[in-house]
Amino acid sequence: TTPTGAAILAATVDVFTEEFCFTPQKIGYGIGHRDTDIPNVLRAYLGEMQPETSSGDADDTQKQIAILVECNIDDMNPEMYEEVIEALLACGAYDVFLTPVIMKKTRPAVKISVLCGQSERPAIEEILWLRTSTFGLRSQRVSKSMLQRDFTTLSTKFGDISIKHGYWRGRKIKSKAEYEDCRRLAKENGVSLKEIYDLLLCPGLAVTEPVDRGK
Repeated sequence: TTPTGAAILAATVDVFTEEFCFTPQKIGYGIGHRDTDIPNVLRAYLGEMQPETSSGDADDTQKQIAILVECNIDDMNPEMYEEVIEALLACGAYDVFLTPVIMKKTRPAVKISVLCGQSERPAIEEILWLRTSTFGLRSQRVSKSMLQRDFTTLSTKFGDISIKHGYWRGRKIKSKAEYEDCRRLAKENGVSLKEIYDLLLCPGLAVTEPVDRGK
């Protein structure tokens, strides 16, 4: 794009995305007056938005663009991973996970994957540079899809447990007890975590009945 075109977009566009869910109707071209090493041109599309699904109810999942930062490590003390993960989550990472991999020269290694927002990326990379043995990072933009969700409270003989519900196309399709609540109640009541989970296996927690989302 041209600098002028970029400025116009920055001033008029509400959301930037890499999704192209539209049918182009018109295409316009503009050429800048400045002579640059790369073509100083702007191409703009005017299109009609496509429905999110071809049939049935619309897909009402929440969409979000995130950054995936990764590195492979084959020479770090395994005891250090706990501190690294805690620091990444405290810094605002959406998720952190480790994957066993085989690198060149058949070396067993661990791949650290961090999902974060663009604004958290510099701090995330700083943690990986300073707290791990990696010499290189790679990153890419990814698209996240998340179920609409809400929470209810279930009262039990051991105490209250928060239940997370997930919705898709107007239906409640998943329900899950919050682990931290179950863990806390098990400790407070001197029972096993299994006993708390067994208590939740009852017909009252059916998750596939239709739900009126308008309420």
